[in-house]
Amino acid sequence: LTPTNTPTIPSAATATQTPTHTTTNGPTASPTLTPTATPTQTSVPVYDGFVELPANRDATIYSDPNHVDNANSVGEHLFAGLNGHGYIRRALISFDVQGAIPAGTMVTNAELTLSMTRTSGGNVVEDLHRVTTPWQEGTSDAPGNEGSGTTPTTNDPTWNYSVYNTTSWTTVGGDYSGTLSATQNVNGVGFYKWSGVQMVIDVQDMIDQSSSNYGWLLKQQGETGDTTAKRFSSRQNATTAERPVLRIEYAYPTSTPTQTPTGTPTATVPPTATPLPNQSVPTSGSWSILVLLGVISLALLSRMRRGPSV
Repeated sequence: LTPTNTPTIPSAATATQTPTHTTTNGPTASPTLTPTATPTQTSVPVYDGFVELPANRDATIYSDPNHVDNANSVGEHLFAGLNGHGYIRRALISFDVQGAIPAGTMVTNAELTLSMTRTSGGNVVEDLHRVTTPWQEGTSDAPGNEGSGTTPTTNDPTWNYSVYNTTSWTTVGGDYSGTLSATQNVNGVGFYKWSGVQMVIDVQDMIDQSSSNYGWLLKQQGETGDTTAKRFSSRQNATTAERPVLRIEYAYPTSTPTQTPTGTPTATVPPTATPLPNQSVPTSGSWSILVLLGVISLALLSRMRRGPSV
């Protein structure tokens, strides 16, 4: 018997599985609209109000060559116009507006009311001008009807002095603006009002620039003729209802404007896709080795079934 050689089946090459990574495609990044703040003004409540102020100083100054610097600071009356001799009378009046009006106020109207209680003539025009120099109120108190004034006391305003007898007016008769603040026709006994755009400007400036608040000067327009003077009640008048009043109407915001955001689209990019590992797949080379091994195995099995060779 001839020994039969049992073929040795060569070791099959093992296909090495090399992991591969493929990227799993996630959704394409597209912008997401996110609102961002755009400032817009919200409505701000506005408070409207008014205040009626009494005068805090008033006086009459007299042009009279026979009684130089006569005064009347605390008498019951004020005078504006000319007396029977053609001598001029002018009235000074002021109000503490900055002490009564809230800061940040916008003045919308201003109106001065005076009570005229005696007249020596017919209709005249009485003009109101802003005073431009500081003056004070003394203690002089004219007797009788007060039309001629009286001897001045310390601090009285007079025709020559804004503060007797230390400070003179730049111009005798009082320093005042050439701009007309308001004007009014005055005829018979009664209440008269002075108001207008320039009055609003005056009062607003008195609030904003309190150091320049010297009040107003009341004078007859043109100051010609005689026996034209009008008598008005002063702040010391015994009849309270006839005293000077300054009515101020105003508005101011009750809160600070706030800003509310409104949506404005901006792009927000979502996270990018993360690669995920897939199952490894045999390469084309690995497939060839496996096919060859299968063919060899089938050939050997077929020979073994035919039996050994003789």
